[in-house]
Amino acid sequence: MVSVRNTNHGGALGCFTDYIASKGLIGFMAHNSNPTVAPFGGSAPAIGTNPLSFAFPGRDLMCW
Repeated sequence: MVSVRNTNHGGALGCFTDYIASKGLIGFMAHNSNPTVAPFGGSAPAIGTNPLSFAFPGRDLMCW
């Protein structure tokens, strides 16, 4: 388990969970970000993007 603080970009989460799954493990990563997005109908940033990535080992299937 790894914990990282004070980050500002989680664009590579999928790459890391894919690597973990290729080793036969289940990968889960989450990222929390500062409020940068205004909710529907709002005018000020109130929510972050907060991406999640899950990966599970399995057959070699390319989805991309």
